[in-house]
Amino acid sequence: MGEYMGQSTDKKALSLFSLVCMAIGLTIGGGIFVLTSVLSKKLGTTLPYFYLLASFPMFFIIFPVAVLGRYFPTNGGIYFYPSRLVSPRFAFLITWIFLSTASFGQVPLFTLACSDILFQIFPFVSKDLWAFLILTVFFLLNVLGLKPVLFVQNLLVSILIFLLGYSIFRLTDLQTASLISINSFPSFGIGLETISILCFTYFGSNAIIELGNETGKPKHLLKAFLWAFPIVVFIYFSFSFAISTLGTGNLGSGNSEYLFSLIQNRLTPTEYKVFLLGGPLLAVVTSLNGIFLIQTKSFIGLIEDGWFPYLRKGSESPSYIKIFTIIYILSGLGLYLQWNLETLATYSTVGWFFVILAQLFSLYPAKQILKENSYFPKLFFKTEFAVITVLGFGFAFLLTGILLYRLYEDEKLLGFIVVMGLGILYCYLISKFGKQKLIEKQNRKQEILNLYLKSEDIYE
Repeated sequence: MGEYMGQSTDKKALSLFSLVCMAIGLTIGGGIFVLTSVLSKKLGTTLPYFYLLASFPMFFIIFPVAVLGRYFPTNGGIYFYPSRLVSPRFAFLITWIFLSTASFGQVPLFTLACSDILFQIFPFVSKDLWAFLILTVFFLLNVLGLKPVLFVQNLLVSILIFLLGYSIFRLTDLQTASLISINSFPSFGIGLETISILCFTYFGSNAIIELGNETGKPKHLLKAFLWAFPIVVFIYFSFSFAISTLGTGNLGSGNSEYLFSLIQNRLTPTEYKVFLLGGPLLAVVTSLNGIFLIQTKSFIGLIEDGWFPYLRKGSESPSYIKIFTIIYILSGLGLYLQWNLETLATYSTVGWFFVILAQLFSLYPAKQILKENSYFPKLFFKTEFAVITVLGFGFAFLLTGILLYRLYEDEKLLGFIVVMGLGILYCYLISKFGKQKLIEKQNRKQEILNLYLKSEDIYE
């Protein structure tokens, strides 16, 4: 278990500050700008309060996952926790869904979003070339190792927060801000729909548990979430509040054009360019940087467990460069084909929800393992924590259902079923003909217990 999933040789590579930056960077993406534009047309001055309301169910969903990472720190938790605490085959399937659709859809979509912004400022290079250059830069950065990735992530997130703060300060017009009343809010049904949409903007900070082996202090995984989450909530509320004070623009314009025209009218030309670079661009770039790293950790976990035997020689751990290269090629292919990128990105989000549900469910068998061995960490066994976990599972299940229903309404559910079917088929073939040996249940339990014993909580 010592080197499972590419365990870092420098256990203090990830400080609390780095974890907070990673969590913020993975959470704040382009969605806040698109959704703020779309929803501000309908909701006006009430939008900031819906961002606040959406944060509550997401806290219940993500907090228990952060606790899971805190007590059982490991790399590649997307695959590891479900494989050891639920089912190895089920864990493979949900990881397959997430990794394949993220590589072919989400990463190319993010790079194209970055290229659109850069093209507005530097139109002398084509958008497709900008996208390829961005993808290549982050591939090379990740090949250099974890420390360069963390340095860049820390720097970019710091700049992102500073420039977003400056933009919020410049955009907010307190003279036009008005008090809201109950009558200002839309109907109950529209309100629930809005909250469910905005919930997706808070995903990301839970992904830091994928890097549990990279820090010498597992409690920092939980602390990082407790720092990052309120910072993101504050930024979302403040940004949407600032936009709500700008009045209404051309309601007939496109979604992104509507928001950016309001902002452009408020800022000087130089400030607007700085906003594009420091707001939407950095928001997407920091998410892209984090996703590259997260994908690799879980991919290594699949290889370590024998799901891709042709990528591993004997007992040797898979090469990081080889894994990054495979992800780079897959994402480059997705960028070249540009086949239904938004749909594939939605499939990736559904896959991410499956992962969250599996991780939340994993808390129960993890608790049983601790009980069997007479370990009772206070936070893990509190009644309040059990209630939060149940609520989180309920909210995650509801949001997953909403996503699947939207895919059904848009006649895109069949594609998701195909992706899942391919995963099931591969799982069957590799189990039958690839001589893939699943880890025995007792050994899986022992691995979980070993993780807990290695966390510093046991010695406090």
